[in-house]
Amino acid sequence: MLKKKEQRALRLAVGRIKFDNVLFSYPSSGKPAVEKISFIVKGGKTVILVRRSGSGKTTVLNLL
Repeated sequence: MLKKKEQRALRLAVGRIKFDNVLFSYPSSGKPAVEKISFIVKGGKTVILVRRSGSGKTTVLNLL
């Protein structure tokens, strides 16, 4: 039986997130899942990732 997760309000983000030439590979894979990706997201902003299937969008979100 699953327990109900605790809920809490999120505060407005401050600061920024910066990826600078990020490279990430899964141990079981021979090639990078994410390669040479760079971006900056300012606090309080909304960003979407748009790329073809299998291009590493979910991996980038998991790295965050």
